[in-house]
Amino acid sequence: MVTNRKRSIIIDLVVDDSEAEKLDRLGTNVESSAKSLGTLASSAKLAIGTVARSAITGFITDTFEMAAAAEANTRRANVVFGNNADEIEAWAERNASAFGKSVTDTIGFASAIGDLLIPLGFTREEAALIAPAVAEAGNAFAEFTGRSTEDAVHAVASALLGRTRRPSRASAWSSAKRI
Repeated sequence: MVTNRKRSIIIDLVVDDSEAEKLDRLGTNVESSAKSLGTLASSAKLAIGTVARSAITGFITDTFEMAAAAEANTRRANVVFGNNADEIEAWAERNASAFGKSVTDTIGFASAIGDLLIPLGFTREEAALIAPAVAEAGNAFAEFTGRSTEDAVHAVASALLGRTRRPSRASAWSSAKRI
């Protein structure tokens, strides 16, 4: 027969809690770092938002400026070439990639040249035939010399008017000084 006797067991549990203190400090450091990261993330979010708003504003401004320039080039072509403006537009669509410019920029080159030809006595029809050829010559000149297309087309157009070089500010100043 089994008797129910009470027995006791005593267990001495010895724990080295020096590691626990290190864990507590680590936990505190992690919490502090998390708060710092949260602050950093908030600052980064604010900075990214500011940069994004600035980029979007710049994009919108640039888009409106390009649209206005395109409209001005189209209007100028209509005035300069009259009924022949469609021919200039078709030429620009075929040649814009050779110029490395947009169709409206290419129309602008031809219009600027046509705008010089009309006062020289050319008809709008003649200007519509000559301006693209002169613009193409300016583009070839740009490729040959490494100048920008704008500068080269301007140089070729200036040559049509008998100008041999664009006066610089320094030469204009020295000319004014001599007078």
